[in-house]
Amino acid sequence: KLVKNPLMSVLVITILSLIVGAVVLAFHYRPLTPALLVCVFVTAIFYLLTNVFYFKAAQLDEISRLVPIFYLATVFIGLISALTLREVFAPLQYFGVLLLVAGAILVSMRKFSLKFGKAFWLMILSTLSISIYTILTKYLLSYEDYWTVFGYSRIGVFVAGIPLLYWHYSDFARMTRKAIGVITFSESLNLAALFCITIATAQGFVTLVNALASTQSFFLLVFTILISLF
Repeated sequence: KLVKNPLMSVLVITILSLIVGAVVLAFHYRPLTPALLVCVFVTAIFYLLTNVFYFKAAQLDEISRLVPIFYLATVFIGLISALTLREVFAPLQYFGVLLLVAGAILVSMRKFSLKFGKAFWLMILSTLSISIYTILTKYLLSYEDYWTVFGYSRIGVFVAGIPLLYWHYSDFARMTRKAIGVITFSESLNLAALFCITIATAQGFVTLVNALASTQSFFLLVFTILISLF
């Protein structure tokens, strides 16, 4: 609501990623092979696309209709990881993952209303992008530690976002301090959560980690109830 152009949020993410990545690598620098650097850059592109598609969809439709679609990422990640990372589970475990996803979708939906318009397909693209980003991150974590992967990935997001900064700098320069502050605060929390997920992904199965991450909707419901009581 604070900005008309959804790409302005992506530009803030791009700049914030540079700052975070530079700080991480300043204290934990490890050189990567050219092949891994290319993989990092491709990973960063998919993360950037995730945000581009998401914010464009949010401009076209209500968030309450879009967020449930995003939880399908866990299903996509499960399918892709089984094919590429050989993460195959027992049927009962897959059933548990589907229950978590279904529960998250139901909790996050205020009303059942599904429209197969432009916003829907943008969210599908966003969901597929974050799924590929997650799988590539898991692949990188098989070679490097989570500090290195997280730091280089953030720098990669900035590099991938340079064309956007160039094309939309004039719009970005006209953003209000309030808008920049709100987006920066929101994305700082998002990066903190992303770092925690990166650590968890380094330690366990990527499908299970993302299935557990989908429980955020339950915590949001609990916090909303508690706040309403006061």
